[in-house]
Amino acid sequence: MKTQFYNSEYKGVASVVLENEKIRATWLPSYGSKLASLIAKNQSGEQELLFQSDLTELIIPSYGAVFSDYDSSGFDECFPSIDSCEWNHQNMPDHGEVWAMPWHCEQLLNGSLTFSVYSEKFNYTFSKNITLDDDSLISTYQVQLHKSVLSLPFIWTPHALFRGTATTQFIIPEYMDKIYNVCGGGRLGPYGCVYDYPIAIKQAMLDLRYLEPKSANNCEKYYFTKKLCANSLFGFNDNNIEVRMSVDHHIVPYLGIWKNQGAYKGHYNFAIEPCTGIYDDTAHAYDSKLCQVVEPNSSIEWKFSIKIKA
Repeated sequence: MKTQFYNSEYKGVASVVLENEKIRATWLPSYGSKLASLIAKNQSGEQELLFQSDLTELIIPSYGAVFSDYDSSGFDECFPSIDSCEWNHQNMPDHGEVWAMPWHCEQLLNGSLTFSVYSEKFNYTFSKNITLDDDSLISTYQVQLHKSVLSLPFIWTPHALFRGTATTQFIIPEYMDKIYNVCGGGRLGPYGCVYDYPIAIKQAMLDLRYLEPKSANNCEKYYFTKKLCANSLFGFNDNNIEVRMSVDHHIVPYLGIWKNQGAYKGHYNFAIEPCTGIYDDTAHAYDSKLCQVVEPNSSIEWKFSIKIKA
């Protein structure tokens, strides 16, 4: 299946596009290589899978910006942390560094795209090579730590916000049967509470496979207590669309879910987030031995795939 590449513009920001008969994907290199739009195509037409805000023009964030002050849509890369924290007497900013940095973009001869960004603060290069293969978007990530005195612990997660609807249903491996709440308040109670999955509270039939309506006006985030296994698939279905994701589980062993059911900016969306570490704070995750670590003059590589059946 032939893949097209072209330059364009998205909400006032220069963009690059990969497109074939089933998928159109649009990235913004100057805006942290955000995947701003992901279109599924079939005989019935086109459907945007990623959540879109009401903004008609995007403002590119400055380094170290607070994520909530800017556009909360599409798919941003969180690296090397999710929450702001301190490592080696240096601040890892909110949502990580790279979402608010300009990336270099290059089209390769095989039709794929490569994005890369260099961190002066921590002396690493973070990159991703992306291909379209029929109905799949396949990304190969690499973090390379250059000459350094210390190793670099990191949390990476794809903060891909998908549109929420009344019919959204999560697809989670059956062996993942318990969750750990990391968003205090709401129907899941205080931070740290552990629940069964998918039925968290049997008396109230709290089925976590579904979204509450936007009128619930709450947010949830939780991690599954078990690690991902080899060949595990996870994702969601919604009407006639099914999205299945996979990762290299030995590098990306954890899985979290974020649900925004009206409380954050009045939006209605969700993210299914495989990640290299938990629980959002890299410094704390390192102390607890719950994240990946790259050593000086070495690199770590992993794959992340999104398969779309429309």
